Amino acid sequence: MNSHKFNQIASVYDETRPVPVELLLFFRNEVTNYLKTNCGEKKRYSLLSIGIGTGRAELSLWSKNVELYGIDINKEMLKVAKERNRTVYTCVANALEIPFIHSFDLVSMIHTIQFVKPITKFYTQLKAVSKHVCIGDLYTSLYDNVIVAYYINELEKNNCFISCNSIDKIEEKLEKWGAQLIKNKEISAKLRLEKIYTIIKDQVLSRFWSVPYKVHKKAINSLDYFIKKEKIDLKEEITTSARAVLRFIYFN
Repeated sequence: MNSHKFNQIASVYDETRPVPVELLLFFRNEVTNYLKTNCGEKKRYSLLSIGIGTGRAELSLWSKNVELYGIDINKEMLKVAKERNRTVYTCVANALEIPFIHSFDLVSMIHTIQFVKPITKFYTQLKAVSKHVCIGDLYTSLYDNVIVAYYINELEKNNCFISCNSIDKIEEKLEKWGAQLIKNKEISAKLRLEKIYTIIKDQVLSRFWSVPYKVHKKAINSLDYFIKKEKIDLKEEITTSARAVLRFIYFN
């Protein structure tokens, strides 16, 4: 994982990876229901978020009934999370060296599992801290529009576009762990092309980090020409999809 790059984009992370409130509420409700069903009724549940980052997703789980802990290797991301909610316990730590010896009611990982290597060592770490795990993604698609498609096509001409190592690529391993797809929710979301263009230009998405600057600059220049030629209005608001995918695992 490129820890340095995540530190650099901490202040704009949430803004460039928008998640509709509806999906955050969906995530919170599903985790809460799972806890009540599988961990019994408690006055207070303990949750550990691995790769909590800015708290974009997991901070929605915090309540008077949930004691939330979070670890991440990116200190700047954790600073943002702490500023948003000072009652959450956070510390800089690696997913392969979880600094807790007691058990949590549930471990949550949102948009993190694809960065953890080796996955077999991590499996052992998970089993040591909880019997219940939620692994998933909450995201708004930034790729199904004309300007991103054009930019990626320019990168592919130079063999520079790196496809996303999404959670779907490790589905087989998760199934071996006993993961079950409990909930999959998709809704419509709206984004301005202007916002998407800025995200591309500033290379703030991990798919674009490895693109050499000269190739990126050339692709942006070509994109600018394309936008002007096709008279694309960047102030236009487009409809895209936003999705929540939650997989729950129970370790006997």
